[in-house]
Amino acid sequence: MWEKVKFTDVVKDVTGGNKKLNQDKYLEKGKYPIIDQGEKFIGGYFDDDLTVKVVKPVVVFGDHSKCIKYVDFDFILGADGVKVLEPCQKLDSKYLFHFLKTIKLPNVGYSRHFKFLKESIIPLPPFPIQEKIATILDKADELRRKDKDLQTKYNELAQAIFIDMFGDPVRNEKGWEVIKIGDLSNVSSGSTPSRSNDSFYVGNIPWVKTGEVRGTTILETDEKISEEALKSSSCRIYPKGSIIIAMYGQGKTRGQIGILGIDAATNQACAVISPSKKMNYAYLFELLKQNYEDLRSLGRGGNQPNLNAGLIKNYEIINPPLHLQEAFAKKIELINQLKAQSNAEKSEELFQSLLQKAFKGELVS
Repeated sequence: MWEKVKFTDVVKDVTGGNKKLNQDKYLEKGKYPIIDQGEKFIGGYFDDDLTVKVVKPVVVFGDHSKCIKYVDFDFILGADGVKVLEPCQKLDSKYLFHFLKTIKLPNVGYSRHFKFLKESIIPLPPFPIQEKIATILDKADELRRKDKDLQTKYNELAQAIFIDMFGDPVRNEKGWEVIKIGDLSNVSSGSTPSRSNDSFYVGNIPWVKTGEVRGTTILETDEKISEEALKSSSCRIYPKGSIIIAMYGQGKTRGQIGILGIDAATNQACAVISPSKKMNYAYLFELLKQNYEDLRSLGRGGNQPNLNAGLIKNYEIINPPLHLQEAFAKKIELINQLKAQSNAEKSEELFQSLLQKAFKGELVS
């Protein structure tokens, strides 16, 4: 049986004393890489030496974003909300990095999450076993990333086909008819059932939140609600094929697009464009992804601008003839078939399975 230790007994927060660089000072190129809590591994660069000196590899944790990064080189700390975690001598850095991926932290919005991370208990096998586990998980992670990169290439192909057929959808240099989304389909939003009633969140109805709207087909949700929750709120079930637009959320969430691959309900931060015979939805999905920055710029408000259903209803999009939209959709269907034949989903499942087994002592002994 492996020893189990408190997080705070084997991991030291060494963030203090290091100067953090505000995002408005980031450079695209420079002498020193910046590590922040964003999704990109390297957030930017800077020319002045403000670096954190790395003797032993560290784990960088996004206190707001919950991003986890393994860093084995000197770097500059970016913006706010970054924790630099240094493991003690009997804890392997890469083992810690993979272990932290298994921890299910609560969703508390743009609040701090490190306080929850510190409460975790770490299984601590002998150091050679830690290294074996880290090596196996590294290889599985590399396979996962390669398959994910292939998916990205297919997505880029879809974008290229769209531009070839329809041109830039914002500039509309081909002079297509322009129409409001609300004139093509119904636009509505969901709701959040009361969190004080636990029975509302033990059902089997998928419930989409904006964090799950990432420019892909939505096939699974973190939470599911009950029939009781549906009846006790303004939630409704939207059919497969509905387009989801994230109206607000952390970071780059506002303006993100998704398409339902399942019947599902949503929270109030998701705008839903219901299926309509007036437009092909494979076309609309790609168009709105192309229009992400333009759509995002419509946000209204102070510190955190938001979209709303009214803005989306009145948002104007190009409307080529339906037969061209359908021709585009057939090409996308072929690309999706190729994507389905790749191993991205299987390699993700493999990695997650190994991740769970590794820290239960079921991977190596």
